[in-house]
Amino acid sequence: MIFLMVRAWHIFLLIVLPVLFSGIINSDVSQFLALLSYVLVFCWYLFIGKSLNGVLPDKDQKNDTMFLICCFYEILFLCIVTVLTKNDVSDYEEMPISIAIFLLLFVLSFFYIIYFVSQAFYKSNYSFKNSRERYGYEVILLFFLIFIVGVWFIQPKINLLYKSNFKKV
Repeated sequence: MIFLMVRAWHIFLLIVLPVLFSGIINSDVSQFLALLSYVLVFCWYLFIGKSLNGVLPDKDQKNDTMFLICCFYEILFLCIVTVLTKNDVSDYEEMPISIAIFLLLFVLSFFYIIYFVSQAFYKSNYSFKNSRERYGYEVILLFFLIFIVGVWFIQPKINLLYKSNFKKV
């Protein structure tokens, strides 16, 4: 729930600082910091998607089982890849088909997460009656896809939604 109340720049710093420090530090700590950053992004998607879907009227709510599975798969995949790989991947001349399948599933899961969260955010947009700017579905999808830019536009709306609707639930 903490992701619903914080400001956009807090989330931005939580995501960007570990990546910046991982670029400076050249060790296993850098891999851990990068992993931490990616896990925070998917946790943000998880909390936002689950919360926004829960606020929607019953007829607009989607079953979130596949969404939860995709979020946990993304986090698990990133953890496993970080543990199993080293900084030098030039040893691999060709990718085994099993790894390619898991990688394809990773990409498809990522796009489903973006789709689910964008749909929930777009459908919950009706609650912003005082808002002057309403984003179209394509813009919302793009904001969630390009997370670093989108968090500056989406998080203030999520904060407003949290103040108005989540406390009632």
